[in-house]
Amino acid sequence: MDFSKIEEGHEDGEEPLVFHYNREERIKNAPELVKKYYDGELLQKRGLFRVLVATRANRMMLFVLVVCFILVGFIGFFGPKKSERTVQGVEFNLSAFSFDDSVYASIRCDEPVRKFLGDYEGKSIPIVAAVSFIDADSQVLFSETVSENYLGNQIFLRTSVTDYDIVKVCADFAFSGENVHLESSVEHR
Repeated sequence: MDFSKIEEGHEDGEEPLVFHYNREERIKNAPELVKKYYDGELLQKRGLFRVLVATRANRMMLFVLVVCFILVGFIGFFGPKKSERTVQGVEFNLSAFSFDDSVYASIRCDEPVRKFLGDYEGKSIPIVAAVSFIDADSQVLFSETVSENYLGNQIFLRTSVTDYDIVKVCADFAFSGENVHLESSVEHR
């Protein structure tokens, strides 16, 4: 193609350049795959699943997505709950339920596992828990403080308040130098 006869610009007020496009001329030198595509002869896979398994890379990506989905579901179902926590071998569990216009909250402190059993013999560890009762608007309606001495055996810290549409109970306390935060939704019975 001779570029010497092509104007690169024009003065103000003059007519701009006009480019002519010839599709047949352009496709004449194209690869065979491009010619088939423009003629409509190229087989196109239709459907979502066919596209997802059309090539090796697509199959691998689909496999990775399925594995990630299963992993997230497994961790979400069997993973740690907000109402349970283990600190130095002692498991804490918060439960709350509504019955007869009252909400009852209970923190269960289990016996330590065998590995930590000797750490708690003859010791009295005070547990002072701040229990907050929260409504649907995330407003704290009531806050109670319960306390008990942990001697290495199972104990319960319990409290109750009048139910004013309480949906969640939170408990905060310190145990052996670690802060523990537990949350539990209120079961309606």
